[in-house]
Amino acid sequence: MAAISIRGVHKNYGDVPVLRGIDLDIQNGEFVALVGPSGCGKSTLLRLIAGLEPMTGGDIRIGERLVNDLAPKDRDIAMVFQSYALYPHMTVRDNLTFSLKLRGVSRERIAAAVRAASAKLELTELLDRKPAALSGGQRQRVAMGRAMVREPQAFLFDEPLSNLDARLREQMRYEIRKLQRELGTTSIYVTHDQIEAMTMADRIVALNDGVVQQVGTPNELYDDPANVFVAGFMGSPAMNFIDGVLQDHSPAPAFAAVMVGDTPLGLVKRPAGMSAGQRVLVGLRPERIALQSAAAGVPAEVDLVEPTGVAMILRLRLAGQPLRLFTTERLDVKIGERVGLRVHAPDLLLFDPGSGLRLR
Repeated sequence: MAAISIRGVHKNYGDVPVLRGIDLDIQNGEFVALVGPSGCGKSTLLRLIAGLEPMTGGDIRIGERLVNDLAPKDRDIAMVFQSYALYPHMTVRDNLTFSLKLRGVSRERIAAAVRAASAKLELTELLDRKPAALSGGQRQRVAMGRAMVREPQAFLFDEPLSNLDARLREQMRYEIRKLQRELGTTSIYVTHDQIEAMTMADRIVALNDGVVQQVGTPNELYDDPANVFVAGFMGSPAMNFIDGVLQDHSPAPAFAAVMVGDTPLGLVKRPAGMSAGQRVLVGLRPERIALQSAAAGVPAEVDLVEPTGVAMILRLRLAGQPLRLFTTERLDVKIGERVGLRVHAPDLLLFDPGSGLRLR
C-alpha cells in the first residue's frame, strides 16, 4: 500500500491541453473516484499514474518514489480495464498467474496467491475454464483477481463496469468495494457514473475540462457543491437550476428574498457583496421539494407525471421555468393541474450566473 501524490500535472496532445495542472493527494489505503463527463481527462490522469503515457509536466509520487521516468512494470501498480483484457487462449488459472510467472515468483507463492484470490472472488470452480466460457461478471472478477495476486501498492480501475448490465454493475460495485476494504489497498477508480462514485468512494474528485472542480466526500460534493458543474453532475435526478433575483428584506438586512419572476421562493442569507436586484442562479434538489395545497405553497403547474414504480417525478413549471420534483409518495396529480410547492430556505443554493461559482 502507498499514498499517491500528484503535483502540477499537465498533459497536452499537440497544442490541445487535456489536463491543466492537477494537484491531488491520495492517502494510503484510500478509495478515490475520479468522476466527470467523457473527455474531462479522468482516464488520461489514470494512465499517467500508471505510466502508460508520458506527462507534459508535473510530478507523480507513489509512496516515497518519484515515478515520472519509471516504466509501468516498475511502478508496482495493477490496473483493471473496462475491456477485461484477458488472454482468450488461457484458462482462468493461467490468466491469474501469468504476470507472476514472468516475474519469477516461486510455484508455492503463486499457488497460495491463486488460492486466496479465487476464494475471495468465488473463482475456485472456474479456474480451468477459458474466458469464452465465462459471463461478463465472471470475466471482470478474473481481471480483478489478476490484479490482486500481484499484491501491488495501488489498484487503478478504468471504468471497469461499463460493459455490464445495470443489475450486474450493482453487484460488482459491492464486490469491488468489499474487496478493497478487506485488502486495504490504495485504489483510484475512474467512472462517468456519479452513482458509482457516490456509493463506492471515500472521496470523489470531480473533473471537468482537465481541471479539478472539487474534492471531497460524496456527501460534501452532494450537499455543498463548489460550483454549477459539481451541483449538476452529482445527484439523480439532477439538481434544478432556476433564474432568480435577490430582493431586499428590510426587517432582516442580513437576509435577502429570492424572487423567481414575481414569485417569492424563500429567504436566504445574503451572499457577500450581493445587493438587491442582482441576478442569481438558484439550485434546488428535486427531492427537497414537497407538494402542498395550491393556495398555501409556491404556485406551479404540472407539465408531466413520470411514475417509476418506487418513486414519481413531476415535471413542473414555476414562473415559466422548468422544475423537477422527486418523491416516493403516490401523488394523485394530473397534467395541467395547479399545485403548491413547499421549499425550505436552507435547501436553496445560490450560484453566480456568469462564472457558475457558488455564492456564500
